[in-house]
Parts: sequence; C-alpha cells; structure tokens
Amino acid sequence: MKTLIRLAITTIVLTFGAIVATAQDSGIVQSPPAKIEGKFAIARFEGDDRTVVALAHQKVGGEKICAVWVTAGYMYIGKPALPERVFISFVRDSTDEPRLLKSEAERTLALIVDGQTLDLGPMQSVKEVVTGYSLMTQGLLLPLPYNTFTRIANATKVEVRLGPLSFSLSAQNLQDFRDLQQRAASR
Repeated sequence: MKTLIRLAITTIVLTFGAIVATAQDSGIVQSPPAKIEGKFAIARFEGDDRTVVALAHQKVGGEKICAVWVTAGYMYIGKPALPERVFISFVRDSTDEPRLLKSEAERTLALIVDGQTLDLGPMQSVKEVVTGYSLMTQGLLLPLPYNTFTRIANATKVEVRLGPLSFSLSAQNLQDFRDLQQRAASR
C-alpha cells in the first residue's frame, strides 16, 4: 500500500510539472508531456498504463513576500475509474528569509469546511528548492480519501491552516475542485 501511495504521489507531482527524486531512487524521474484539456492537465504513462488528471495551479494566498498556490489531481490505471484518493497540493514561494516548513507541526494541514474542522495531518514535502538567498519554493502534497475531497469541493467556505500559514480557498478554487470531482465521477 505504501508503494502504491508513493507511486501515486510521485505521479501527481510529476504531472504538476515538478521533477522529483525519491529517497528510494537516486535517479530523476520525469513525466511525459501533459495534454491540456481546459483547466485540466492529463498525462498518460504508457509503460504501466497510468493516467493522471490534475488541475492547473491557482494562487490562493500569501502576502507581499510569500505566495501560495493550490492544485489537486487523481490517478487511475487502465480504464478511467472513480479514484480512491484525490491528491491536494500547495506550493509555497517566499522571498523573505527562505525557510522551508520542516517539522510535522509546520506541515500539518487543517481545513475548516463550512465551520467544521478537518484535521488532515502532516503534508509530505515533495519539492524543496532554495535559489540563492532570496527565493524558496516548497511543494507539499497530501492524499485525501475521495469522499473527503468531495466534501471539500462541495463546501461554500473552506479556510486553510497549514502550519503557520492561514488563507481561504476562493469560490473559483472550490468550483474547480467540483469540476475535478465531477470529471472523476463521470468516467
């Protein structure tokens, strides 16, 4: 199960345009070119018949010195099927004293969905890049059960608490999550 989750996480990250080297693999894995269909990027991995469907990144929060972007996606093998999990990802860019969210507490995700708190646990840091002394980028990823993602997508208000960061998902973010959920359900 851990291997399948690790494979899915790597696949999702690669489709979002990142290049990831895993702890178990010293090589660099690259994704195939993604086909763009409206707001979705679709990547097909011919070798193992995997397909990844992901939303384009959207800015959701931040201040003058920090920006936060969100995306979500899912994977299936073979014919399209309702996913067990949907992966949610936040990418954080900062120019103020580049510092990665290292500890579990700093990477812990809680969502307040229409007034109810969902404590989702620590996100995995899947991309960490520090450029010089002035720019830091960190990608965080968390697999969610499909039903949890559907609950988030169908909410009218979602507040995000990611360690020290706080922001809200916009109405457009939630509409795009609903579009992704509907695409998954209609296949």
